[in-house]
Amino acid sequence: MNTALLTTLLGLMSATSFGVADFFLAKSAKSVGPILGSTVVSISSAALFSLVFVILFRHDIHLSWPGIWFAVGSAFFMASASINFFLALEAGPVSIVSPLASTYPLIMTLLVLAIFRIHLSPQEVGGILLTVTGVLVASGILGIHGLSRRMRRGSVFALITAFSWGIGFALLAQAIRRIGWQFATLFECDIVVIVYIFALPFIKGSEVISLKTLRRGMSNKFVLTGSIVQLLGGLAINLGISRSSANGGTIITAISSCYPIITIALALKHFKEDVGLIPLAGAALGIAGIVMLSL
Repeated sequence: MNTALLTTLLGLMSATSFGVADFFLAKSAKSVGPILGSTVVSISSAALFSLVFVILFRHDIHLSWPGIWFAVGSAFFMASASINFFLALEAGPVSIVSPLASTYPLIMTLLVLAIFRIHLSPQEVGGILLTVTGVLVASGILGIHGLSRRMRRGSVFALITAFSWGIGFALLAQAIRRIGWQFATLFECDIVVIVYIFALPFIKGSEVISLKTLRRGMSNKFVLTGSIVQLLGGLAINLGISRSSANGGTIITAISSCYPIITIALALKHFKEDVGLIPLAGAALGIAGIVMLSL
């Protein structure tokens, strides 16, 4: 299987996983609280992957201090993205928050071009722009005017999420190049939990975070399902980045950004959010972008 096709398949797998996970995480944010939900998801994901690493990848350890520092930096931005994304999901609506947060490939692309000097062909840049634009148009977000204050609050958190994910993925790609996707993923999962623990007193607001509430969160079916599905999406995108180092992981992250189409479909049905019909033209643009990136 050629690299472009494998990257496309892994990107679509991660997009599907992230789209389904976001639906469950939005449900969890509304039922157990955004910070408690994100904390439990981080702990669950870290525990699951740590177990997988010990069983399957314990011999795949490649020590490199630059790679470790890139992994640590990536984890900090990933933690910021996770926290802000849960706050955005709580503020809602999901059908606006999800596509705004998915613009992270644009941030990542600018970083890898300007800082890491990764070369992208005009076709690859065009594919990234088409994909992200297609998601925004398909969501109907470009035609929404007069957002309420609550919607604006959700949008701000979503944009912070996009910037954090963009920076985090750019650093993660550099870490994966140096220490491998398995070790980099272990750092990413475990350090995110550490960041959460230190940040909790400052971000929990009125939420009660205790052993009792953590146990309650651990037993919440939406949190558990979202954790597992999100981890699968993360593994798919990290593996894809490891197979596409030539473009700095920008292609697979662009494909993975199509997840809001799935999230929006679920949100419109289950949350009864009304933001208008999803334009077919937007979906066509997104598909055209993916096709362009897979060639």
